[in-house]
Amino acid sequence: MFRKGASALRRAMTGAPTSLRIRDDFAKGKAPGLVRNGAYVPAADALASLPEVLRGVMVYEVMRVFEGKPLYIDDHLERLRGSVAAQGWDEGVVERVRADIAQAVGVNHLAQQNLKVLVVKPVAEEGAATVDAYVYPVESFFPPKQFYEEGVKGLVIDHERADPQSKVLDMALKGRFAEAYGQGYYEVFLRDHRGDILEGSRSNVFCIKGGAVYTPPDEAVLLGVTRSHVLEVCAHRGIPVHYAPLTLPLLEASSGMFLSSTSNGPLPIRSLECGGGQVISYAPPLDDPTYHAIHSQFFSERPV
Repeated sequence: MFRKGASALRRAMTGAPTSLRIRDDFAKGKAPGLVRNGAYVPAADALASLPEVLRGVMVYEVMRVFEGKPLYIDDHLERLRGSVAAQGWDEGVVERVRADIAQAVGVNHLAQQNLKVLVVKPVAEEGAATVDAYVYPVESFFPPKQFYEEGVKGLVIDHERADPQSKVLDMALKGRFAEAYGQGYYEVFLRDHRGDILEGSRSNVFCIKGGAVYTPPDEAVLLGVTRSHVLEVCAHRGIPVHYAPLTLPLLEASSGMFLSSTSNGPLPIRSLECGGGQVISYAPPLDDPTYHAIHSQFFSERPV
């Protein structure tokens, strides 16, 4: 069960050119159409209608569809409900979105792809009580088996989110992430003013030391749905979990490090470039009995 915390549920983008963001996401997803407020809109008409959204605040969820079924849909909708409530909007939109998700999966004939849910309140309707809901497939990448066997590269940058429990679009930061991805880093991890690593650009983060798992405390991060399921696996397996910031000394003393997200599940880190020439390297992840136990059970319950 996803653990709910009022402030931790906000996934919002503010002051962004919302129409352009939706258009870009939708176009990359190459879907036949989207569902807007319960109505199916073909791709050509959808792109033509989006500019009317103008600028506004939006909260969102991204969930994985596998074999035509959205994974962890109840957890995602529970978090969306908290996001909507945090904005002071009508929570009734969440149950309407449940039907929209089923419709979007069906009309787009989705087998395996990520699906985005956006709830938007346009600036043009500042005084209005209603919000718009969009559901559509987005461009998706699912790691190959090799990534789980060998791990991926990570990069540490110095950046501290003003409110780590809110997902706020920062175009300058997004540009830094894109540059790192282009240089071959799979994920970018944010280091705060204390030198602690709390989260990735699009993931939660963990390390393993002495057979125990360490992850930053709930109040310091956005509570990921996949993170909650990783923690459930740890509880089931009797793996101790310590909630603490991931310091560089801790990471250096760890036998392994991994991230978690909707598309990746628990995905191991092979090497972490920390700046100043410092690189932390880890042994093959499946050789670590703790990671192997987490990986095996997690993916026995859901697809790689």
